[in-house]
Amino acid sequence: MQITQQAFDEHRRRERLRKTFLNKSDRLQTNLETELTTTVMARERNTDSHSDELGAFESVASGSSLANKNITQATSSSSTGAAKPATFEDDDCLRHTIPEIRMRLETLHETEIRLKFISPPSPEQAFVFPDHQSLLRVNSGEFALKTTSACNRRLLDAEARFCGLLKTIQAKPPEERSVGDVDVEEELFEALNNVHHIKERQWRSQHLTGDTVVENSFRFNQIRMSNVSPTLIAALIIYIKFQTPVRKMRVILAMFRCVIESPMRKLGIQSEYPSSIPKDIHTIVNFYDLNPTLHTYIACPKCYGLSPLTDVALTCAETASATNLPLPVCNEQLHPDSSPCGTTLWQTRRIGVRSIVTPIRTQVFQDLKAWIGRLLAIPSIEDIISEHQQRSAPAEGQPEKDFVDSAAFREFKGSDGQPFAIPQKGPAGSPDLRL
Repeated sequence: MQITQQAFDEHRRRERLRKTFLNKSDRLQTNLETELTTTVMARERNTDSHSDELGAFESVASGSSLANKNITQATSSSSTGAAKPATFEDDDCLRHTIPEIRMRLETLHETEIRLKFISPPSPEQAFVFPDHQSLLRVNSGEFALKTTSACNRRLLDAEARFCGLLKTIQAKPPEERSVGDVDVEEELFEALNNVHHIKERQWRSQHLTGDTVVENSFRFNQIRMSNVSPTLIAALIIYIKFQTPVRKMRVILAMFRCVIESPMRKLGIQSEYPSSIPKDIHTIVNFYDLNPTLHTYIACPKCYGLSPLTDVALTCAETASATNLPLPVCNEQLHPDSSPCGTTLWQTRRIGVRSIVTPIRTQVFQDLKAWIGRLLAIPSIEDIISEHQQRSAPAEGQPEKDFVDSAAFREFKGSDGQPFAIPQKGPAGSPDLRL
């Protein structure tokens, strides 16, 4: 597997942005809520069909964070000319939305995950960027995203917000626009272009075929439940580091909620923080994506042949058991001329009054691509690997510190016929990362 320096640089850039974002996100998000609630004086819904479309996306985004709920604004215009556009106390008050726009955009880049398109990406159809008029139509065209998929929620919410602000500015007569409106308008066009660049990147990566292997590791940098992350991290340390049982973790999480909620109640503070703490530790583990990607196989007890454990295989075994037919057997052949193994792979177990069918033996493997993706998502890991590659081989007679120091490994050749362990020049004229 070869990873070019361009991928290295992109990952290093993302890591720097992620650290910067985490340091300032909480403080800036609080400031945004205060500024927006004091400056925005009117909220009206658009009466045309586009307003209905925006309203649908606002409801799709209703499961996002409290800050996103507070700052979502509907555009205001009128198809009849009777309604007036939103008015503001200060002509330049929209300037206060520039930090919000940049924060939302930065969040999209730092939490980029696999998006789900309505039409499956195809290599025969290249992504087409919309023009300025089409930018105002939220999630429209041939490259629209599924509004029912949670993975699309943050991007759709941001796109609806950007389009809403842009329509608010464009609804104002030209003579009433201020310098601040022009600045925000340029910022919004740039932000919407970035949104479509994210869509284009996802479209392009999902329709790759042939020998190209793509592992989306953006999910490892996703910001999860940032409003209660200190409490969740403390719970994970107690659960993983000290091997605390699941039943005890339920009690500990309940104590966390009580300890945080009690002083807030005495001070009369209304907060969603305590109720945002999950009741089950498995919810937190899943939020932080700590479990590895596993593939389970049915293992033959006799010949050790492997076959995937799929829903089809399980249904076939359950049907055979229910109709009193022989359970499926191993069809593995030691060589082409030998007969199939024929060993039974399934067994029936009784739990109370229920009978269930399970494999006699299973073998579990980690997904190699996912494992490498998780490895490369570790902060600064690419620098460590790069330094290790540049390390000179030990002199003759000196002890070998790693298996890559061995002569056998250094003489091992890759598909290009060159020594695999020696960094080669990649397309960008820089060494590849070789694993």
